[in-house]
Amino acid sequence: MPENTTAPVNTRRSYVKIFLTVLILLLVYGAGTIVLPFSIQTSFRNKNCNSVLTLHKSYASLYPEFIRVGTLSGPVRECEAYMLATSNEEDKNWRDAYDAYQVYSTTYPSGLYVVEAYEHSAVALANIAKEQVERKEYEDAVKNLNLITSSYSDADISVEVWTLLPSLYTSWGADMRESGDFAKAEQVLNDFKNWSLTYQRNDSVIDTQRELAKTYLAWSRDLQSQMQYEDALAKLDLAVSADPESQFDSAAQVKSGQSHVYMEWGNDLLEQDQFPLAIEKFELAVVKAEGTKDDSARDALANGQVQWAHKLSTDEDFQDALEHMAAAKEIAASDTANKSVDTALQDTYLAFSNSTGQQARRAIKEALQTVCEKHQAPDLPIFGLNKNSIRFGIYGAEDPLPEELAIRAPGEMHYVACITADNKTIESRLHRNITLRVASNYYYYTLVEQFRVQVIWNVELIKVDTGTSVAEQTLKGAPPPPFSEAGGIYFYGLPPLDEFTVWLQSFLP
Repeated sequence: MPENTTAPVNTRRSYVKIFLTVLILLLVYGAGTIVLPFSIQTSFRNKNCNSVLTLHKSYASLYPEFIRVGTLSGPVRECEAYMLATSNEEDKNWRDAYDAYQVYSTTYPSGLYVVEAYEHSAVALANIAKEQVERKEYEDAVKNLNLITSSYSDADISVEVWTLLPSLYTSWGADMRESGDFAKAEQVLNDFKNWSLTYQRNDSVIDTQRELAKTYLAWSRDLQSQMQYEDALAKLDLAVSADPESQFDSAAQVKSGQSHVYMEWGNDLLEQDQFPLAIEKFELAVVKAEGTKDDSARDALANGQVQWAHKLSTDEDFQDALEHMAAAKEIAASDTANKSVDTALQDTYLAFSNSTGQQARRAIKEALQTVCEKHQAPDLPIFGLNKNSIRFGIYGAEDPLPEELAIRAPGEMHYVACITADNKTIESRLHRNITLRVASNYYYYTLVEQFRVQVIWNVELIKVDTGTSVAEQTLKGAPPPPFSEAGGIYFYGLPPLDEFTVWLQSFLP
């Protein structure tokens, strides 16, 4: 029977294949202990930390016993440190990124990525500062940006920082100003000014001047609202100093601001009845408003004069009141102010016309003289304003009129009776007066001419408001009394007062 040799041959071939496969795997595995570290080192030198960490992960899983050997720990840890920083930067975790870059730079001062860590540290700081600005954490933002200019001055981002700092200071100052913290705004902007001068940033110096001028103007308005007028004016002076060349129209704003401060000050003094001081402030307001189109200061001064006149009128000092009304009329600018002055003037005239005080009596006396001697209407339009009480004034006679006809106030004087006495001698005689000297026991006499006189009134009735004659009348008084043996020269009859009264009554409605 023949032998079967096929099975053993196939079996041997299978063993050979297995052996070869295992041998190849062993050779590959063994080669990995060389290839992978080499690849890691090569990737590290090529600054490919992603490849370094990926290969190292595979290496660690395949050859855990080799990990204990520290040949690769340096590059791997350096990459881990650097990649942590870049990962935080990619996620915009700027604070963590900056801290990680600092850890890397401190741990690896001569590391492969020290230049990149330097640049990216500055970038992270800049972005931290930007976020702080958004949160209005201005002071911390300034510190971080200044850190970049001092510690990262040659980093690429430093160019951008030089533009960020001015806008930061400007935003900080404006925010403090808008929140009403003017002292802090002033401090911030002065720091900005010093920074600009230190680094010779001329554009920033101009920005500083503009923002300081705005701040002082706003500060002044705030102080004005608190009635701290002197301090408000002081801030306006600082606004001028901040903008010495008037580049930002601050000069016009300052003048307008000064004018309005003085107006508010004057109004406050008016409420306290401190009229002279109030007028002084209004006049300063007018001076500051010169050259502008704002007439409010002139109107305020006119109103101050009107208010003072009203107080004087209340105290029946009408003459001074009218002087202030005249000043108000001269200074008032707007139609509204002029109408207000005219209304107040008419009220003053009306109050004067209804007065029975000393100035009213003096005005009546002067009006009587003007009407009768000059045949002119009085200058003051206060006579005859009371249409419900028509009375008469008398000039040229001391005899009083009945109460129902005699004037009590200028407004009641519609007519003036101008009386010229034309006395007529009815009889005269020589009378011997005997004088006895007791001590000497003798007497003597003198001759005296005596006159009996009848009083005659030539009366002209004149309308006060026009100064024109209304009527004329001659009235004869009562016969004179007889001569007296007791002496005397003139013996007058009674004036024609009753006839005069009846005649005047005929002109009443």
